[in-house]
Amino acid sequence: MELYILLALIYFSALSLGVLLERFRIPWIFSALFLGVAFKELGLFSSSLSSSTFDVLSNLGMLFMLFIIGFEIDVREIIKQGKFIIESTLFITLFAALLGVLLLYYGFHYSFIVSLVVSLSFATVGEAVLIPILDELKIVRTKLGELIISIGTMDDAIEIVALLLVSAMIGTKSSINIENTIIALTTLLLLTILLIKSRRFITREFGIRTIKYHLLGISLLVFFLFLAIGKYAEATAIAALLSGITLSNFLPRYLLEKIESEIRILAYGFFGPIFFLWVGATISLSSVVDAPLLAAAIFFVASVSKIVASVLASSGKIGFKPSLLLGTGLCVRFSTSLVIVKILYEAKVIDLALYSALVTVSAISTVAMPLIFAYLSKRWRELLK
Repeated sequence: MELYILLALIYFSALSLGVLLERFRIPWIFSALFLGVAFKELGLFSSSLSSSTFDVLSNLGMLFMLFIIGFEIDVREIIKQGKFIIESTLFITLFAALLGVLLLYYGFHYSFIVSLVVSLSFATVGEAVLIPILDELKIVRTKLGELIISIGTMDDAIEIVALLLVSAMIGTKSSINIENTIIALTTLLLLTILLIKSRRFITREFGIRTIKYHLLGISLLVFFLFLAIGKYAEATAIAALLSGITLSNFLPRYLLEKIESEIRILAYGFFGPIFFLWVGATISLSSVVDAPLLAAAIFFVASVSKIVASVLASSGKIGFKPSLLLGTGLCVRFSTSLVIVKILYEAKVIDLALYSALVTVSAISTVAMPLIFAYLSKRWRELLK
């Protein structure tokens, strides 16, 4: 019964605290993360949080979050990005990642590969948080708004690379059979290509009254089929991401429009809160309090590197102040990075101190940066036209 009460509280917090958070432009789903932190510190629901049932639900939540991220990646849009966008994205992301590697490797003595993967994943952008703010401020169609959205779209490719590195690290750590890995990953790639190529054969509207349910069933079939293949090589994370990419590029646009809202509701309405509560319940505030320098250094380096890189990459194109605003917006990290650090922690690739610091910095960045971005946007509005 305790587990059901826990689940009820998760969704109650989303309805109550989540609504309050949104008034301050903080994603409502963070209510579950904060609730998880509170439960951990107060010692509440410890038996339910450690139960096998909750573990299955939270892992599914994590994998479905990767699925929805993949589902929202538009491969064709990434391919179409102009030279300036591609160069800016690579420069900003890799500059931030480089400084992150230097900090973690030389400053805190983590291994080079751990420093690289963490920094690369943490350098990506949580554009899903910024887009509603851009829309509210009516700057979506300005040069700045288009640049933020384009960089956020383009850096999805870097997120995929980071996830591939994570899968390789986990596979090496678990000493899985290399032949199994090759077979599983090759099967996933071939299945992805086959389904995407078969899109052209879907040329008509289906006269099925319950087409939405059929399409949702197809979506879950693809998701779990990819997971089953990925599990063979301990690569369920990349399998989940690929399943989302495959589905969004397999179904024609007129069919995708029928189920986009349902898939997002399933991801953010059901699985998302469970995953974020799980993340909150596994971080250690005492680790952050006892060693605040790690979290402070990560926040400072990650933020300053993004702002400096943005100014260097775009000030000549859009101006100094808009480029500062661009860098501030790109500091939001409510993205794949949170899932990646959770995967690394569960696989014991990173320790509790680094994991807790990364989640804390992600939360602070996602709360603070949109507020700063909105304030500066209003002050410099005449420069954003």
